[in-house]
Amino acid sequence: MRSSLLLALALFGCSGKADDSAASADGPWLMAVQDLGQPVVGSPDADLSDPSPLWFVSEQFLPGLEWDDPTVDIPLFVIESIAMDTGVADSGSCPYEQIDGSTTTWRSDCRSTQGYNWTGRVVRERWESGGVTYTRWDSDLTVEGDVDDPEFDRLSVQGAWVYASGDDTTLVTGIQGNVEVALAGYWSRAQSGDEREAAWSDWAWSGMDELHDNGQHHVEGTGRLGGGVGTLAYTSSNLTVTTACDTSPTGEVSVSGAQSVDLSFHGETDCRQCATVSSTATEVCAR
Repeated sequence: MRSSLLLALALFGCSGKADDSAASADGPWLMAVQDLGQPVVGSPDADLSDPSPLWFVSEQFLPGLEWDDPTVDIPLFVIESIAMDTGVADSGSCPYEQIDGSTTTWRSDCRSTQGYNWTGRVVRERWESGGVTYTRWDSDLTVEGDVDDPEFDRLSVQGAWVYASGDDTTLVTGIQGNVEVALAGYWSRAQSGDEREAAWSDWAWSGMDELHDNGQHHVEGTGRLGGGVGTLAYTSSNLTVTTACDTSPTGEVSVSGAQSVDLSFHGETDCRQCATVSSTATEVCAR
């Protein structure tokens, strides 16, 4: 499944400039870093003594494995493709859209005719600064199925995330996130054995991902998954995704949990969707 970001931008539209007072150029980052609140993810604790699940786990956080930009695509996918589905939402009424100057808000606190109880809201702002276009989402949305055979039992998107689109001269794209997603029953009710049923029961990310004009992603953040995975920290300064092999990047990534490992991604060298664990010289691959 590839990026849902462009569809989400079309769905949620655009607005004027947001309050930039909390933004700062922080350390190595080229985008203006926003105040997204206290990190929603704690210290790394995942057991990495068996690194074999790391490709699947990393698909949920690193670009170019399964998603183009998972730390923005996943919360938008849950809102756009699941919550806003015509079998769940009432277009224009539950939730309903409110535009106030530079802010567009999708408010709920309603029950759709399809039998889903909605609480909370999604707020979207868009602005430009220094040649960079920013789109920020803030969400405290929860939707629960209250029918005999719902498409899912419950979903929740809590927190904030920012997508920055540069002019390609230095910064191509930037993502900052501090958001939690909980999705229950979506795959199991479809009688699918998808591992994301357990993993997305408690998905969260606090961190940054910038794509620079040299084609390299700079990633620094901490992610959390349910299903017994736990919390992992990711760091990379040279992860590169190419059109020749867009589901298997090239570069080095450091992963920390209860233990630490380094992953070396093969990329277009063989495009096998595998990475080598440097400490053991074994491979982890897509399932």
